[in-house]
Amino acid sequence: MDISGKALARNSLLNLISQLLPVPVAMCTIPLIIRGLGQDRFGLLSLAWIVLGYFTVFDLGLGRATTKHVAEALGRGDQEGVSRIVSTVATAQIVLGVVGSVIMAALTPLLVARVLKVSVDLRADATAVLYLLAGALPLILLSASLSGVLEAAQRFDLVNAVKVPSSVLVCLIPLVGYFTAASLTAIVCLILLSRVAALGGLWILIRSTLPGLECRAPSGTTLKHLLSFGGWVTISSVVAPILLYLDRFMVASICSLSAVAFYTAPYDALMRLLIIPGSLTATLYPSFSNLLGAGHQERAQRIFARSVKYLSLGMGPIVLAAVLFAHDILRLWLGEGFARRSGLTMQILAVGVLANSLAFVPVAFLQGAGHPEIPAKFHLVELVVYVPLLWFLIHRWGIVGAATAWGTRTLFDCLLLFAAAWRVGGIDWRVLKGVGTPAVCAALSGLVSLAYLAQTIPGGSSLLFRVLSFAGMLGALCWIAWTRLLDDRDRSVIAKALNVAP
Repeated sequence: MDISGKALARNSLLNLISQLLPVPVAMCTIPLIIRGLGQDRFGLLSLAWIVLGYFTVFDLGLGRATTKHVAEALGRGDQEGVSRIVSTVATAQIVLGVVGSVIMAALTPLLVARVLKVSVDLRADATAVLYLLAGALPLILLSASLSGVLEAAQRFDLVNAVKVPSSVLVCLIPLVGYFTAASLTAIVCLILLSRVAALGGLWILIRSTLPGLECRAPSGTTLKHLLSFGGWVTISSVVAPILLYLDRFMVASICSLSAVAFYTAPYDALMRLLIIPGSLTATLYPSFSNLLGAGHQERAQRIFARSVKYLSLGMGPIVLAAVLFAHDILRLWLGEGFARRSGLTMQILAVGVLANSLAFVPVAFLQGAGHPEIPAKFHLVELVVYVPLLWFLIHRWGIVGAATAWGTRTLFDCLLLFAAAWRVGGIDWRVLKGVGTPAVCAALSGLVSLAYLAQTIPGGSSLLFRVLSFAGMLGALCWIAWTRLLDDRDRSVIAKALNVAP
């Protein structure tokens, strides 16, 4: 298995592209889909999309556990262990899926009649769609674990070869409703058939990647280890969305719905940036699992340190731009009213996004080291502290208070996770210092603080001043990075990419 820096960079780029490609397809097709299906049926289709995207939250963390344990087995060269894990998790996912299907099917009449408030003329479609989704639950859960097997083998090219067409088809298939006036039930059937084809493709790719894979009897001991790991992952999966979205509900409750709009617009825009660290850590997680499972602690630490450094240098300029140009971005995008009400909120949230981005790396390291309970416990503690802090700051400062509470929580979370990676995960401070990671973080903190202060001086609010400030800070960051923060290995890689002499 290739865990070189080049391979990690390539896989991260593949993950990023796979998340970006469906976006323009969705932007082009959704207006036509709405026109073809009508708003009510499109709302029902949107519900089906949500179910397809988030059903894996209910797999008890087995998808994530599969990636870790298979990566460890591959690192040890334990082919029999890989077969046992895959057979066990496949059986467990099918059983969980069947149980979930029965429960969802039993609840469907209640959901249609009471919970979803579906109009009378749409109840037949809604019932059929929910029954179809219930029947597809085992396939959805199984697909998550099979993708995890390929991720454990660092075959993100194959994962994305299945994932991208599948994501695009979810947007293209509903166009049938525009061109042929097909029923919503038929459209959902076609979407699910495309998922069946994707599942078959994953299995074929796994057999070609791991030719020694054999069907084994499910192992109770293996399942216990998988569920022990996955249970903590499930807690994080449940609590993390609450930490992400609770602020909107509290803003609506304490302030107003219009305040939610002023808060949500910059928040949602900045959250899109998290696909960058997400693409990187999706690659890092199986790498850490493989290396730490095989006892290569020092190599895992070097990858950890360089990942934090590169992520800081990549996200830093974006945060600087958001701090200096928040009002201009909002003015051009949403108008003067949003710029005036949401400018400071966007600046605060941008700093929080930087802290949140860096936290992705220690989470991947801790889970790869077999400590999923640490991020989960941190999330539970943060929830207890975050709720009263959020309530107090929203009452005091409105949406600026909500942003401050969120940013404070993300910074606190980031510091806790790095401390845990040092104390529990065994990260050696000397390794971080050796590749220049602390210096990068210090330089970014200084530049972001300078960007805030620059706007307080006379004339600091003018666009020309901010453009010149950003150019100067970006130039200073590049110079400091090249001369002080990057080592000979970094400069050599960059020079080769630019085809110049180092």
